[in-house]
Amino acid sequence: MQAYLDLTVKETYWEASKEERKGIRDSVTRIWSTLRNTITKYITYDKDAIFKDRNWPHLWS
Repeated sequence: MQAYLDLTVKETYWEASKEERKGIRDSVTRIWSTLRNTITKYITYDKDAIFKDRNWPHLWS
């Protein structure tokens, strides 16, 4: 489904005029920003989390 959505956006984007492209880009940026902010309220990302867990080898089994 993701590939289909990406393909649709690309086709629409390239057929649009320069002003429409800017609007599409701004809208997608705003939607992504809102989604990212909503997700980060519930999910935190810690790139060093695996090293803070003393029992981390169990993640590989």
